[in-house]
Amino acid sequence: ALTKMAITIGSGYTSHEDISEEWQQDVLIPYLLRKGVFENQREIAEFNRDTLKNILGEEVIIDFRPVDKFLCSNGYAYNYSVFEVLDSLYQRPQRYEMEWLLKTLGKDRYAWNDSVKVESDQTFVPSNSFVVTASNDSILRVTFPSKYEGKFNLEFKSKPLFPRRYLVKIRTHMDYGGIYDIYINDQLVKTFDYYDFVRTRGIIQSAVTGVRYIPEGRYNNFDFWLDNITEYGSVNVRFEYKGPGNAPNNGFIIDYMEFVTEAMLGDITKLP
Repeated sequence: ALTKMAITIGSGYTSHEDISEEWQQDVLIPYLLRKGVFENQREIAEFNRDTLKNILGEEVIIDFRPVDKFLCSNGYAYNYSVFEVLDSLYQRPQRYEMEWLLKTLGKDRYAWNDSVKVESDQTFVPSNSFVVTASNDSILRVTFPSKYEGKFNLEFKSKPLFPRRYLVKIRTHMDYGGIYDIYINDQLVKTFDYYDFVRTRGIIQSAVTGVRYIPEGRYNNFDFWLDNITEYGSVNVRFEYKGPGNAPNNGFIIDYMEFVTEAMLGDITKLP
């Protein structure tokens, strides 16, 4: 199953030995435990139904058939007759909610997590703003003075990613920004000017041919291709503020950042 997964990923992967043990421990094994550990001694005949409740009391869809029953100290254990790694476990978009960069100091008081590196000419207090239309109902917000021309660099680590090509999609507010350089693993991958939202009346062309983004209220998206990941693990992301440009208001407001595999592009982009 892992060999088939490796071949699907590509990027030089050819066998189960190429699949990171970290991914197996952090993603695959917890999924299998939730999916396949049940209360009491379940007989093979019970797995003929579509769903069963796992040990947590959650209904899970039974898409496997058990064989080789043997008695354990606290129930029965089985092998799977056929096993495949669901592509949703390793193909689905990896979303990074930007409010995860913050820690709570008290009611409506926030600071940067210790793992986040910020360089700026002024002290800016970040906030986690509740927005019902945002992903996870909240956004990261940092507001600058009007026409701010100083420094603001934000650096953090993503979730672990497999080495392959991604479309990186960023959802942000159209009224706050400036000009930003975006680096991943110290490579400049995108320069984005928030005034593009004004110039194009909110219609942003995707890096994917024939795809565009349209406003959702005052929120919108932009994206770019990323293909400089060479091994499984977190990537280093850095936003560098280059200046105010002609953005209506200056600051840093982002809802989320999403790493999308080419296999899943149809699920996250808006066609004209």
